[in-house]
Amino acid sequence: MKKILILVQSCNDDFFQKEIECIKKTYASNLPSNIDFIYYTGNNDKEELIEYNLKLTCSDDIYSTFRKTYYALRFFHLHNVQYDYIVRTNTSTYVNIKLLDEIINSIKDDKKLYCTELYSLSDGCCPMPLALFARGNCIILSKYWQNIILNEGI
Repeated sequence: MKKILILVQSCNDDFFQKEIECIKKTYASNLPSNIDFIYYTGNNDKEELIEYNLKLTCSDDIYSTFRKTYYALRFFHLHNVQYDYIVRTNTSTYVNIKLLDEIINSIKDDKKLYCTELYSLSDGCCPMPLALFARGNCIILSKYWQNIILNEGI
């Protein structure tokens, strides 16, 4: 059984905090033993994990979404918190836990990146305009991809 973290990007805005409360009452309320749930926010004085909330010191705005995700992965790495897979998602995404567990436990190639949508934008750069990238509403990151992000940095 693979160890999985559902990592939900949030922020300190009341709207998104209400969505976190909804997640706690729905799909995160009865997780199997191999799946954990943590949400993360920015604009905090220090980096710490309090219950399900990973508090990060970076900005909490929409322009800092990758930086916030990077800081979250870095926090787990620095504190030796290991997951076979991290499912990075948003507060607006509902996760079918049983299906997610089944999909992840059937993955044979950890070098493949799994996501729900691919984007290509002319005004974005990942690493250049019109390059394909995984939309952040649901990205399944194996240890292989977690390490690439940590090694490449911001």
